[in-house]
Amino acid sequence: MCALLIVACAPSATRPPQPGRAEAPAKPTTERRQSRAEPASGVRSEMFLDGLQLPAALTFAPDGRLFFVEVSAGRVRVASGSSLQEQPVATLPVQKASESGLLGLALDPAFTSNHYVYLYYSEADPGRPERGLRNRVVRFVEREGEAVDFTPILDDLPINEVGAMDAHQGGALIFGSDGKLYVTTGDTAHPELAQDWGSPVGKILRINPDGSVPSGNPVPGSRVYAMGLRNPWGLTVHPRTGQIYLSENGNKSHDEIELLRPGANYGWPIVEGSSVDPRFVNPVWDSGDAADSRNGMTGLVIYDGPMFPEYEGSLLFCAFRTGKLRRVVLGGAELDQIVSQERLQPECRLGITAGPDGAIYTANIDKILRLTR
Repeated sequence: MCALLIVACAPSATRPPQPGRAEAPAKPTTERRQSRAEPASGVRSEMFLDGLQLPAALTFAPDGRLFFVEVSAGRVRVASGSSLQEQPVATLPVQKASESGLLGLALDPAFTSNHYVYLYYSEADPGRPERGLRNRVVRFVEREGEAVDFTPILDDLPINEVGAMDAHQGGALIFGSDGKLYVTTGDTAHPELAQDWGSPVGKILRINPDGSVPSGNPVPGSRVYAMGLRNPWGLTVHPRTGQIYLSENGNKSHDEIELLRPGANYGWPIVEGSSVDPRFVNPVWDSGDAADSRNGMTGLVIYDGPMFPEYEGSLLFCAFRTGKLRRVVLGGAELDQIVSQERLQPECRLGITAGPDGAIYTANIDKILRLTR
């Protein structure tokens, strides 16, 4: 992926428990089934917010306000309607380097009562802001548009301290339907650690909201929930099934959508794409290995709003490299197969969410757009 933000070996001797292997996806899950399509009839894209710096992690609060981050600036912003609050809610000292910065944001399921906001960021060395000290998950209380009472949740996650072109810091956050916080970590340019069950690198972590380890994780006492990932940058929860999907960026091809399964090993750096190796869980969707198959996948969402009934239950995701919105229709008993897919015209590079009004909001380099009718 572009050096601006986001977009690899032997496996470690440390081995995780082996989950049941998913069925290999049918061949049509790759790009050769792609069709190009104009937006559905009557759809239009309008400016929502402009003049931003790498907006991402779009999240609506129950009161209708939109929270998001400005990645390289380290700012938490909030908008009410299309009016942006002039002062940031918070500004953090973030690493000024590729694929680093303020990367993730999630609101507590009980936000209406506790106003907890969770962040994932690459903390900068005060003397050399291009270098990082650690990746962190922190929580603060939002009070009348300001951040107070910062609390560390995960205080010392590994970091690619030099912020190389492929820094792979991960950084997505989401609360599951179980009330647990899910956290993505990239391989931080140490791909071999993605296969080490004892390392948090290249993993999906599952924790309690206070950072402690919940019961039900694959290994008792371990935060690691799934492994074998290169740079997962998006998470979404299916609003009806509670299943969690994630976006994974391949090395030079094979960008993937994965269905999160406890104890799953998605194969990086041993395999990319689908495999017959029973140790690894195959992707739901794979971009393939064609020369133009690298999307630079970022945010994704399962659409469940009233404005676009033709998109109901579809998975929509952003592609940093192409700048276009993608849609895949899920099928099968476990919604782990692709029925169809298409590339839509609206711009979408860094993040996506559905608003309480049913509109689709997409984050781009310097603006947020609203897809509406």
